[in-house]
Amino acid sequence: MGLRTRFLRTLGLQRVPREQPRRRRSYAGAIVSRLTSDWMSTRASADAEIRNSLSKLRDRSREMVRNNPYAKQAKRTTQVNVVGSGIKLQSQVQQVRGRKPSEAINRLIEEKWH
Repeated sequence: MGLRTRFLRTLGLQRVPREQPRRRRSYAGAIVSRLTSDWMSTRASADAEIRNSLSKLRDRSREMVRNNPYAKQAKRTTQVNVVGSGIKLQSQVQQVRGRKPSEAINRLIEEKWH
């Protein structure tokens, strides 16, 4: 604390510190500019947005897969990498003390799953 501040405090004349302006955090995508001023957006979820036009979108996407090799490849890639062969269980139960996998319990759980 400086001498001036100490002196002002003893006289009861210390300045009241100015309140700092609040900084607002924001995403760059939320900034309104000449490029984004006419961007239409809603608060509705993706499910709510798609509900009214689902059949038309489905028809168009199927048509694109039939007639566009890029769309066909995108569908195939999604099926292989995202959907794959379905959900597979891999049990990883650990022993409490040793923190190593309990092979017998894991094997039993996986057998019951299948």
